[in-house]
Amino acid sequence: IQTCSFVIYSILEYYIVEYYLYSQIYNNMDKSIHNNSYKAVMNLLRNKRIERSITQEKMAELLEISQATLSKIETCERRLDIIELRQFCRVLNIPFVDFITEIQYL
Repeated sequence: IQTCSFVIYSILEYYIVEYYLYSQIYNNMDKSIHNNSYKAVMNLLRNKRIERSITQEKMAELLEISQATLSKIETCERRLDIIELRQFCRVLNIPFVDFITEIQYL
């Protein structure tokens, strides 16, 4: 028998994420990893890691990915999806909603 765990989001968290995603779609933003907004998000994420004195090697270990994959994510060679972003926030001990709120002003 397999068990599943479900994450319960607060109403506020749901609306913040919904607002952010809607604004991205509404503004018809480029989906390229070369988009300046995407690069700004990746720079912020990398800076959060560096502020916490976490090396790429340690971060990769905590995320259970290779250091090469992490490097590609941070240099925008590989796109990070929202599920992975949530995991990054968890590892960095950043509330996901706070990070989403911060990036909406980039």
